[in-house]
Amino acid sequence: MIHIYDLGQRLNEEDKELSLIFGEGAVFLVILLIGFLYTVRAFRKELDLSKQQNNFLLAVTHELKTPLASIKLFFQTLRRKELSEEKRLDLITRGGEDVDRLNNMIENLLLSARFEGDALIPYMEEVEFHDFMVKLTDKLKFGVAKDHFIHVKAKGSIILNSDPQFLNSIFINLIENACKYSPAGSDINVSIVEKGKEIEVSIQDEGQGIPEKDIKKVFSKFYRAQNEETRTTKGTGLGLYIVYELLNKINGSITVKSHFPNGSIFITSLQIN
Repeated sequence: MIHIYDLGQRLNEEDKELSLIFGEGAVFLVILLIGFLYTVRAFRKELDLSKQQNNFLLAVTHELKTPLASIKLFFQTLRRKELSEEKRLDLITRGGEDVDRLNNMIENLLLSARFEGDALIPYMEEVEFHDFMVKLTDKLKFGVAKDHFIHVKAKGSIILNSDPQFLNSIFINLIENACKYSPAGSDINVSIVEKGKEIEVSIQDEGQGIPEKDIKKVFSKFYRAQNEETRTTKGTGLGLYIVYELLNKINGSITVKSHFPNGSIFITSLQIN
């Protein structure tokens, strides 16, 4: 009986030791798996960021080269004496459009750089918003929106306290984005509605919309839904990122409604006081 008891006790102790070993091993395995998953996730994140930065560099290179090449060609053509006055004015107009395009891109690059150091401070003042939007869209009709029809709908005068330069950058980028992804000759509808202590500005296009998987990413820095090497639209992936960051600076917000493949609505909320 003593020997049987000793054997049973020994087996019981061995079972406990095995249980401890397996338990510790299981814990170690779980920790190892968690570490592996975090490593894979971090690697994928870095890979995605690297890919986006590479796409950004390709885009900037293209966006710089294309208008510069056009401007050079315009100047070379203007040197010809046989040009008609109508043709000369057309080339000057198109050259001015390319200069504006370069200027807007440089402004976006500078704004993006200033976000990193939190060096951008809004200077608030009273803005008559309806008048502001009418003047802005009238200007864009001869630039980025020259191939589209912009309609501004609002009721009465709306005064808000904001930074006019911030507002200018926000709505230039939003309207340019709407035009960029919409077919020529389509409508861009801008609706301004007062809701309590806020105004809601909706910009609706007739493009192909945004796939559901991309909606949460559209305001990310450098993000573009297309590969830069095969893209058919212009851009650097900074426009909507700048819109989002500038709105944060003036306590505004933005949401997106997509009717893929029948267009998108970007809805901006701005505080009146």
